[in-house]
Formats: sequence, structure tokens, C-alpha cells
Amino acid sequence: MLSLGIDQSLTSSGYCLVAYDESLVLPYVIDHGIVTSSKDETRLHDLFYRIMEIEDFFIDYVREHNVEQIQIEGISFGSRGDATRNLAALQGVLITGLLRSCDCVIKIVAPPTLKKYATNNGFAKKDLLLESLPEDIKTEFTSKYKKSKGLSDVVDAYWLACYK
Repeated sequence: MLSLGIDQSLTSSGYCLVAYDESLVLPYVIDHGIVTSSKDETRLHDLFYRIMEIEDFFIDYVREHNVEQIQIEGISFGSRGDATRNLAALQGVLITGLLRSCDCVIKIVAPPTLKKYATNNGFAKKDLLLESLPEDIKTEFTSKYKKSKGLSDVVDAYWLACYK
């Protein structure tokens, strides 16, 4: 089974595609990356164009790789401000687009649930999720992504992809 974890964001959406093999405790990583989006203050309705670009990427990706299951991180209920509304819009459009366009199961995983799964601590900080990775995955991710440029997004996506 192919499973895709998506840590959606308007600036840096992390994704990780894994394949489950019944003989392994954790699945095998097939692909991972970041989808970036930048503000364009000159473009009318820029937020919605950015959301559509991210949606288009993931619909194409899921179709291309025949993904069977997707886990998306839920919205943090403790957060405030415009960013949470924008993330909720992104999540709603993304899930709706994937449901309409792709034949796969989609699960929304609450942030504390994901942290507990990855670290046994529902209140874990980002660094602990990174430290909890298998050593080979941690080495691969830290060599490719910078801490300020997508590392935590891909780490979250990995744990989402592994979550059943």
C-alpha cells in the first residue's frame, strides 16, 4: 500500500510517500519533498491562487503515484490569527479536490495525536519528532533540508505517512 503524508502550509508543504511491507515495522520511504508558495501582493485573490497551485500539485502527485491512502495534519486548535483561517481554507480545498479527483482514503490526524504516535508525547516539540526518526531517514532529511527551510515539514509528513 502507498501512503502519502502531507503537512500542508501555504509557504512550505512537506510531503512524504511511503510503501508498507508487512515484514517491516515502519514503511519504506519512496519519495519526499516540499511544495513552496510565495505571496504576490500585486495579484488579486493571491491567497486562493496559491491554494489552487498547491491543490493542483497534490492531485497530480497522487494520480501519478497511485496513492491509496493520505494522512493530512489537522489544524491546530490552539493557534490564532489569519494564518489559521488560511490553513483551514487550504485544508478544505485540498481535501475536497483530492476526494473529487482521486480514489484514495484520506485521514485527518490531529497534531497531538501525531506527536504521541511519533514520540509517545502528545506535547512534543519539533526537535523530538526529528530525533525520533529512524537514523537513516534522519540523515537523509537533514542532509537535504535546512531547519528553517522545510525540515520540520518533511519530518511531520514522514510521521503522517507512517500513521495508520
